[in-house]
Amino acid sequence: MESRKESIEDEISFGDSANSSAPKWSRSDSTESLNTFDKSGVDFALPTRIFERKRPTPPVVIEVDEEKDDTEESVEAPPDIDFYRKNTLNGRLKRSRPSISDLIDGQIQPSNNEESNDDGQSKVEAPKEQKKFGWIEGVFIRCLQNIIGVILFIRISWVTAHCGILLGSLLILLASSVTIVTTLSLSAICTNGEVKGGGLYYLISRTLGPEFGGSIGIMFAFGNAASGALYLVGMSETIVGILNATGIVIVDGGINDIRIVAVVMAFILKSIILAGISFESLLQKLMLFPMAVSILGFLAGSILPISPDQALKGATGWNLSTISSNIFPRFEHGQGFFSVFAVYFPAATGIMAGANISGDLKNPQTAIPKGTMLAIIASTLIYLTVLIVSGSIFVRDADGISPALSFPSIDAMSCAANATCPYGLYNYYQVMATISIMPSLIIIGMLSSTFSSALAVSTDKLFPRISGLAKEYGRDRAPRRAYALTFIITVLMAGIGDLNSIAPIISNFFLAAYTLVNYSCFDASFSGSPGFRPAFKYYSMYLSLFGALFCIVIMFTMNWVTALITTTVFMMIFGFLKYRKPDVNWGSSMHANNYKQTLQGMHRLAKADEHVKNYRPQILVLSSPSSPHLPIFAHSITRGASLIISATVDELAPSHRTHSHLRVWMDEERRRLRAAGVRAFPLAMSSEGGWSSGVKAMMQTVGLGRLVPNIVLIGLKTDWIQQNEKTPTQEKMKEINEYFAVIQAAFDRSLAKKLLNPLNKVQPVELEVDNIQKGVSTVSSLFPPIKGGTIDVWWLADDGGLTLLIPHLLTLPKSYLAGANLRVFSLTSDSSREKKQEAAMAALLSKFRISFKDLLIINDVSTQPSKETEAEFNSLIAPFRGNGEGMISDLLLKASTAKTRRNLRLAELLREKSSEAHLIVMTLPVPRKGLVCSTLYLSWLEMLTRGLPPTHLIRGNQTDVLTFYS
Repeated sequence: MESRKESIEDEISFGDSANSSAPKWSRSDSTESLNTFDKSGVDFALPTRIFERKRPTPPVVIEVDEEKDDTEESVEAPPDIDFYRKNTLNGRLKRSRPSISDLIDGQIQPSNNEESNDDGQSKVEAPKEQKKFGWIEGVFIRCLQNIIGVILFIRISWVTAHCGILLGSLLILLASSVTIVTTLSLSAICTNGEVKGGGLYYLISRTLGPEFGGSIGIMFAFGNAASGALYLVGMSETIVGILNATGIVIVDGGINDIRIVAVVMAFILKSIILAGISFESLLQKLMLFPMAVSILGFLAGSILPISPDQALKGATGWNLSTISSNIFPRFEHGQGFFSVFAVYFPAATGIMAGANISGDLKNPQTAIPKGTMLAIIASTLIYLTVLIVSGSIFVRDADGISPALSFPSIDAMSCAANATCPYGLYNYYQVMATISIMPSLIIIGMLSSTFSSALAVSTDKLFPRISGLAKEYGRDRAPRRAYALTFIITVLMAGIGDLNSIAPIISNFFLAAYTLVNYSCFDASFSGSPGFRPAFKYYSMYLSLFGALFCIVIMFTMNWVTALITTTVFMMIFGFLKYRKPDVNWGSSMHANNYKQTLQGMHRLAKADEHVKNYRPQILVLSSPSSPHLPIFAHSITRGASLIISATVDELAPSHRTHSHLRVWMDEERRRLRAAGVRAFPLAMSSEGGWSSGVKAMMQTVGLGRLVPNIVLIGLKTDWIQQNEKTPTQEKMKEINEYFAVIQAAFDRSLAKKLLNPLNKVQPVELEVDNIQKGVSTVSSLFPPIKGGTIDVWWLADDGGLTLLIPHLLTLPKSYLAGANLRVFSLTSDSSREKKQEAAMAALLSKFRISFKDLLIINDVSTQPSKETEAEFNSLIAPFRGNGEGMISDLLLKASTAKTRRNLRLAELLREKSSEAHLIVMTLPVPRKGLVCSTLYLSWLEMLTRGLPPTHLIRGNQTDVLTFYS
């Protein structure tokens, strides 16, 4: 095949990191110069980064195959839904779109984790297909059977007795309004992406985060288990009533018999559940028919003439006197509107039945909104109908001896006065069975509805994916261990044996759950995140907020003690999960709100002028693998209350591969910082022009708004010293000059400088990823706490007060030198003014409200250094004598004689007075342009720090960081 050659001229940069001699700050394994910054500890405030122009290169010859000119088109893939999936689908491995590297290189690299067949297609063993349900079978029927249950058949007449027809209807509509608003919010959340298994827990956790989701998920699970107990107790009440009518008594014919029957029925339900979700769903559909027939039987019986037995129990048929007597509320037996509401509200809690099995639905996004809303509408109409009919054909009290209509007034029975009537709406829970055209239909319908409701609750996958409970069994992948836990809770709750006592507990749990559902919708919408795009449009974030507040008000109005207990339990679980800090990222609205609030806070902060009272050290740490202690030391200063950026520069040409390399470093650095308990942001950038160019770029560009580094912290360079007085190589000199250039750049940009010499007393160690994954913190090993320590502060020149502020911050709590004593040293050239200067310095420190133990004024700094010290210095600089860049010429050394002697004398004083200190903080000498070279300046720093405890060299930017004004 013939190919043609094209000469293409372009500015293409080639990163040759192997030949680079500048200091390496990357994590490259091949660089020996990583130890360049072993001595860490200099403060420098460096802002951001500059991207320099690429260097022109010679023309590049590229071979182009005439038949493959469409390489770009063949590599690029059209939009595909598989690219957006998180895992496998129907046994197929997830397809991945080509990466930027693939597009640039013109070929797709095969994934390491893909296994291909003979045809080159990815293969994976397909899991067994799971039974999925549509909106009618999975949501509508399930919700309807949960809603139409024990409350309808044996408590709606009791609600009518207390609230009357009008207020009772309002009570039903109030409960329905809560569920309708919650369903609107639920629908918005469900249609904002694919919904997996986990029900309410999944929805809340993916919207508000794992802390909210886990807390409400556990509470909701207990609430559902309690619902199962409610249905079992209601069913047991009916069964025990039938047994008592036939003269059969198990123990006492009362609450103990109800408890026994409830436990037996729980075991029956457990057996059905273990048979599989398909069998359970079939059984529920079969039970729907007798339930519907029983309701129709009641309505039909209400229009037929009443029998003598019905009349004795309080039935009057459709009667205006009965309607007028029951139209208004009459609360008795210590009941009130909200106590009755608490008993009724469990009837409205079935709306989550579809969401609870969202993982078993074919299309949860459409099934949950449609099925849930239609179930609420249908059930509300049924409850209203039964309530109105009950209040129109049955009196509140009946003695079972005389028909209600035989009295001059319906309420004139003697038993009504002392609350001893055995029948009537107040006292007789089997009103529907009494009125029905065939009482057995009501019994069957009630048993079917409560049995199916308990069955549905028991099969819901309610508990979060806890490792032990999540184990699945069988073709239906049923979490049988979770079922077992639900069974135990249900049996324990059923042991209460009183439906009216269980119902308020359920109401509180579910109202708390509905509160978070509504708040989730509001919070996700309010955050303004582009990712919140629900397909269901008929919702309002303000309506959701109203629904959340409404649920809270109802909770505390029903029973403030129970509501307080519920809230306390929720907060305890929430606090536990918050403390554990689960390492998950689901893109919750909490994160979106954090971003929004942070951005707004940044804008507000930018509007206000800076003030010295609000000064905070914001530190750019020039980090490296050989100096992991630098970010930790910076954290001891800020204690998490100020900005820290842990940065590195890699001498590579900008490219997609370089970018990937830097992202890996930042991810590893983020994990190391987190394991060390350091609140800092990692930053990495490439610089084709060398390390110093990259650092200079950082100084100019890093930061945002007011969150801009004002201090640069860098390790003090020590590997520049030549052994045996050998002449340094050209690469070594370039490395030294680049380091010096960074210090000068910090001065040029008015950034505070901080250098830290080697931590002789705290050996720096590499933070291994294995230790991080085990949660082992290395802060204590790098900087063990020192009690009663001493910090010597050599405040040699007024730089705005930073040299004094930093050691003060190190004495505060949460620092490894917390509680340390400050000894302040200052210089004077006139011994006669020593006392006056000491008094003036003490007054200044007092005004600054900085405590100190000792204050010493040194007056012999102008003394000639010893011959030994001068000889040590001359030996140090000997290899660097010469006339090249960075070398120490005779003329330069002579011009800096006074400065050199001063620094050598300071070195002697430091060794004499501060050798026992735990930390020395000293003013950093200024590298005056034209009067000092790189090797001479580093020689000064070496002499000032040699043989001393950890030494922190600081130079502020001549701007006040301390003030004594209020």
